[in-house]
Formats: sequence, structure tokens, C-alpha cells
Amino acid sequence: MTEPDEKTGGKRSARRAGEERRAAAAADAPKPTETAPADSASPARLFATLGGSFLVILGIIGFFSSAGFGEPGKVSDALGIFAVNGWHNVLHIALGSLGLLAAGIFSRPFALGGGAALLGLGIWGFIVGDQNSILEVIPVNTADNLLHVILGALGLAAGLATPGRGLSRKSKPKPRTKAKPKPKPKATPKPRRVGRKAAGKGTPEGGNAPRGTSS
Repeated sequence: MTEPDEKTGGKRSARRAGEERRAAAAADAPKPTETAPADSASPARLFATLGGSFLVILGIIGFFSSAGFGEPGKVSDALGIFAVNGWHNVLHIALGSLGLLAAGIFSRPFALGGGAALLGLGIWGFIVGDQNSILEVIPVNTADNLLHVILGALGLAAGLATPGRGLSRKSKPKPRTKAKPKPKPKATPKPRRVGRKAAGKGTPEGGNAPRGTSS
């Protein structure tokens, strides 16, 4: 191997060693954690969408039964079972609309907060009794109370089953592997070139002896 070839081979081996070190450092570097999407296809979003739609529809239907605003005013049965008046219908529409608005980003807070509010409303209704009103404004009966308790429990369960936005999925650390250095190619000794001057020195076999000086 000539001298230029040795230099080229040395540069290539050094370049490969540098690339292997960079690859090993990149493999050992900690990777950024992947943040879990908080609301996409989550139980909280499902509750906010379906529960919110149901409450809005129930509130609109309730106005066809009773639109009176009093204490409690005119009370009628929406869908034949739910005792409603104007205030009760507004409460359903407002809570359902809030759920639909929160379904995109804030579905978990709505599921927890709205679920707690509905559950408390249902328990309050059972305390005041059937065919009575909460705060002398919102009429309730057994069907209303059961509906509020069931929706509240579903909301709390959906909120607890949905991970918060701050939680993240951390990837498992990979075992560190050290890159084995490749053996450097052994440099073969450079053959000596015999020049004409060196070849002229010495006496070949069978050749004439150098002329000596006369004595």
C-alpha cells in the first residue's frame, strides 16, 4: 500500500469512528416524552357530547310543556314524566350547551364539575321530596331526581376515567449499547525501491571485479 492509500484509509477509519460515536450519543440521549391527548376519543368527551345534547333537547322540549317563570309557576311534565317549568328548562339548556362547548378541550373539567353539580341536584331533590321544588324555583319529581343522579354519576365516572392534560406517556428507556470500535487496518510495510545507483553498487556474481589501483 502506498503512502497516499494509507492516509486515505486512515481518514476513512477516523470518519467512521466519529460517525459511530455520534450515533451512540444520539441513541443514549433522552427522548422527549409524548403528551397524551387529553380529550380525543375519551370518556369525558363522550359524556360532554351525548349528555350535553340530551340536556339541550330535553330543555327545548320542556318549553313546549311549560314556559312559565314563577315560584315555581306553571309546572308540567315534559315527555310525560319530568316535572319542568321555565327555570328548569333554562337550567337544562345552559348545562347542556356548556357541555357541548367543552367537548373539544375542557371535557374532563366539565365531566367532573357538571357531574358533581347534577349529582348534588339529584340528592337535593330527594331531600325536598317528590312534587316539590328546589329553592321554590325548580320543580322536581322522582323522575327528575333519578335523571340527575344517573347523569351526575356518569359524569364523575367519565371524568375520573379520562387522564388529565398534564399527564404524559414516557417511553421506556432503551439499554445503552456501546459501539464496538472497528479494528484499524494494519499498514503493510512499504517496499523499498532500488534505484539505479544502488543497483550499480556491489559486484554481481560472475561479474568483473573492480579495477584496483596500480601499486
